[in-house]
Amino acid sequence: MSENKKILYTSFNQYSNNSYFLIGTKEGCTIYQTDPFKKGFDLSKSQLKNIILINLFKYIDIKGEFSMVRMYKSSNIFGIVRANNNKELGKRELIIWDDKDQKIIYKYKFKTDIINFELTEDYIVVVLYSKIYVFDVTNFQIVDIIKTGSNPKGLVGISHKKGNIVVYPSTEDCKGKITIKNYESKSYIYLNPDENEVVYFTLSYDGLFLATFSKKSNKIRIYEASTGKLLDELPERDDVKFLSIKNDNYYIFFSQKRDNIDIWSLVKANKIIGKTIDEDNEVTNVHKGFIHKRDIQFNQVNLMDKKSQFEYEFITFGNKNNLFIITSNGKLHKVIFEKKKKGTSTDVEKNNLF
Repeated sequence: MSENKKILYTSFNQYSNNSYFLIGTKEGCTIYQTDPFKKGFDLSKSQLKNIILINLFKYIDIKGEFSMVRMYKSSNIFGIVRANNNKELGKRELIIWDDKDQKIIYKYKFKTDIINFELTEDYIVVVLYSKIYVFDVTNFQIVDIIKTGSNPKGLVGISHKKGNIVVYPSTEDCKGKITIKNYESKSYIYLNPDENEVVYFTLSYDGLFLATFSKKSNKIRIYEASTGKLLDELPERDDVKFLSIKNDNYYIFFSQKRDNIDIWSLVKANKIIGKTIDEDNEVTNVHKGFIHKRDIQFNQVNLMDKKSQFEYEFITFGNKNNLFIITSNGKLHKVIFEKKKKGTSTDVEKNNLF
């Protein structure tokens, strides 16, 4: 693969069905539809060049890359952070771009680099090294500025349905390593899964579950986000690079860059908090009698072999019982996992992105 086609970033639209995803290279950003797979359009640097030159700066190098792009729902609105190839700004400015009308509808310059940002139905959440800015998506007013602990990975979780819960690394003076802030109840919960650093965490789409992974115990822990109650623990892993909860809260997966992708049922956690699981989904019946045992692991996905030179770039659940996996060799894999069978899932569809 040529250097110009090397994947610099990926993201799925932050909506419940993950219907679109973005691939960024030195040549720009391309939007794809997931199911059925279809190339959409290019959010090319050439489209933005003249507008950025006129409206923002007299001199700017935009030869390539954006460092981050996010799609708002399934719309023509995008959040964009340029790559760190401009000495004046680097990655310090967030641009909200309307691709249909070809115009910038909002921009905000920060004092330090943007490490991560999220678009939800209600909020724009921008993560800096030790602060998080929360903007109202309707009027772009700042509704909250949160001081966090050092956060070089840009970790943040925010509920997408109501936007009432945000999760972030705690400051040093807090009682726990992770803070859960609830805007609705105006309360804080501090979690301390281990004395060591929490490497990764993820919040479910509706803000119901929080999953964490830390190096000391090498365990994944599942919490009820509204109370901080520990609901379940999954077996030890050496490391975790990807961690996500399916939008219906039935499953969780975790993986390294080049390892098995393990898919587990969340039946136990759902039962503890009293969440009803529809028997039509057959999840309760499948796991009846051994919900509390270690063999609740549902499936493993492994696209690697000893000769493989590629890695996972992005993994997410699809709308049904499937995973979408983007690999560094420029392919999208759609993998279905069976609810009634434990074992290795089948790679059912593979598409070339370039």
